[in-house]
Amino acid sequence: MRNPNEMIGRRFGTLLAEELADPTYRGNGKPMRRYMCRCDCGNTKVVIGQNLTSGSTRSCGCRGGKFKHGHNRAHAASKTYNTWVAMRHRCMNPKNSAYSRYGGKGITVCPEWADGETGFEAFLADMGERPENCTLDRIDNKKGYSKTNCRWATTGEQYANKRVVRDSTGKFTT
Repeated sequence: MRNPNEMIGRRFGTLLAEELADPTYRGNGKPMRRYMCRCDCGNTKVVIGQNLTSGSTRSCGCRGGKFKHGHNRAHAASKTYNTWVAMRHRCMNPKNSAYSRYGGKGITVCPEWADGETGFEAFLADMGERPENCTLDRIDNKKGYSKTNCRWATTGEQYANKRVVRDSTGKFTT
């Protein structure tokens, strides 16, 4: 863009370019325009204009605003958030090492929780914060992940809820 003010007021991912910053900044020996941007999470960040237009910078570093629900602890996801991510990956990502035991066997995540944009908020509203020493457990192991089939459970409670089946050789597996 020839006019540096053309960027002001434009949105790039979760960033809104608010004003030109450091008009004389030189990166790699050549002049570069930098912009003061405000992220949807509330943080501000100075970003090189080319990084905004190319799409290489789309947030302040808050993972694209995904922590608007307060689950960012010093730029690290909370245990509740990590549980939600792991549940989705093992059911929805064929490259996940646990997929064959979950998504590959038809275990699904309810649509409200599966959505990448609003799913965590729905999961958090339904399940609440992950209690200390508990993990996510499906009450009926033949069914998928949903509000009516999930609970926070201790290791002992989960062990008692294991499904035991015979494999093709007649051996018992979980």
